[in-house]
Amino acid sequence: MKCDVCGLECGMAHNCPGPMTVAAHQILDAGLQASADGGVAYHIGEVGKILQWDDEAIRRNAKDPRATTYGLIFWFVAMLIILLAPRIAGLNAHLPETSQLPVPFAVLAGVTLGAGGMVALTLLQVGLCYLTANWFLDGKGRFVEVLRPLMLVWFVNCLLLLPRGVVYAALIWTIVLMMVVEEVTGITRMQAFCICAAINFGVFAVQFETLPVTHHL
Repeated sequence: MKCDVCGLECGMAHNCPGPMTVAAHQILDAGLQASADGGVAYHIGEVGKILQWDDEAIRRNAKDPRATTYGLIFWFVAMLIILLAPRIAGLNAHLPETSQLPVPFAVLAGVTLGAGGMVALTLLQVGLCYLTANWFLDGKGRFVEVLRPLMLVWFVNCLLLLPRGVVYAALIWTIVLMMVVEEVTGITRMQAFCICAAINFGVFAVQFETLPVTHHL
């Protein structure tokens, strides 16, 4: 039977979560209901599906509000890896000889500024793709729905730390960005590719010049 309050199918015993939100109804209507008890392991599995070009996984996480929380966590951890790995490998080399700040505070300041820059660049990149799709190509969807799957898989940018990794990071991130923009906004694959490739190239050019990576082309 179906609960009259939340609209979910249930048996004799039912712990009703209350009236469903509009986003929850959209997920159910599309047949994309996320796991009710999905935690870190579940969302790691969703990351794998997104990277395998699973259309349903992209749409499911775009509609799932919990993907925002886990996406922010995964995003933050990935940024810490990118920013701290070079400093751990050669901490003193990253500090000016005349620096009066204790090492931990200098590292904290560098990580804070670096993370802020990466967040700004990512939001600018995704925002430009979203606005271009919506304004010029009659795209649909909301910005947060584009951002949720991308935050979950943002860790692919950790490839920046590898020798010539900027090439692999740019390629994989462009593909992921194209997939998400295509699925969420409803534009064609070729349109999504052209938008994302052009914008991604510009953003990665800036990141390559500013991020403290230890390997360069």
